[in-house]
Amino acid sequence: MIRNSYILLFILIVNYFLYVQASRSDAFIGYTEKNIKTNPKRVLIKSEYGQFIITLRPDWAPDATKLVYDLAVAMDGKDCPQCLFYRHEPIPKGWGKDGFYGPPYALLQGSLADVAKVPLNENPTKRPVQQGDIAFIPDCREFFIATADHSEWGVSHIVFGHVDDVSAELNHPYEPYTNMTNAGFTTRWLVTKFPFRIGLVPENGGQRAT
Repeated sequence: MIRNSYILLFILIVNYFLYVQASRSDAFIGYTEKNIKTNPKRVLIKSEYGQFIITLRPDWAPDATKLVYDLAVAMDGKDCPQCLFYRHEPIPKGWGKDGFYGPPYALLQGSLADVAKVPLNENPTKRPVQQGDIAFIPDCREFFIATADHSEWGVSHIVFGHVDDVSAELNHPYEPYTNMTNAGFTTRWLVTKFPFRIGLVPENGGQRAT
């Protein structure tokens, strides 16, 4: 009888411990989501052709968002030596129909070579690239802004934020460009690269990074 009582007590203690841990985890997740929505970290990428306000998502890619935010803090109001756009491909007619996903490939691509290190390959939420997402290409400091959904890429990219308004993308030049073919894929590369600045979004939501 005493032995059974000890077993029952042990089971109750274990169940209580598991309940407390689950409650803490739920509370942390809820706090994270609420904090992102109510107090998001935002950065500004601005070129001579327009600007992009980016809401960072540490829940999607914590290492990458920290690297980008730290760079924005360091470069706020300054020239970013290696921040360049060098590839711009429009959305082709019929995108996504009958398995057609280019070419061209519906993106604006550039380099954030000034981030402190190559971002970790992370995508804990298994998020596929969606229109307006900004993501690093794995194993490098190159990134792109998706101008269409890219379900064909699966979840292989490091999506670290979302562009609030992608309309400025249309003002950025698509040409002159040169074609490159590799492994059967033909891509477009701008003949002239153009720089951009990265910085923090002012509290009033206006322009800076100039």
